[in-house]
Amino acid sequence: MPSDLKGMKIHCWPVHMCAIEGFGAVPVTLPNQELYTALERGTVDASTALWSMTWGAKYYEVLKSHVNFDLGTPVTAVRINTKTFEGLLPIYKKS
Repeated sequence: MPSDLKGMKIHCWPVHMCAIEGFGAVPVTLPNQELYTALERGTVDASTALWSMTWGAKYYEVLKSHVNFDLGTPVTAVRINTKTFEGLLPIYKKS
């Protein structure tokens, strides 16, 4: 549910900032080369990007979940770090 994003720190591209803020989350911008470490350490709770970036940058190594979430741009994925995923209600952990 969009309300579950409230307060989460979500790495996003500038084009997604308004949508992220509209859900009550905090948009975070940082260079892509810093995203892996930020997700791993919990500096950001989630990230939006193209599906291909998830595999090419090996984000799957530090992520627990991938969600197809339409933010108004084609092929957007929301990636959630393991620490944040573990804090979700069981209903949201289903594959």
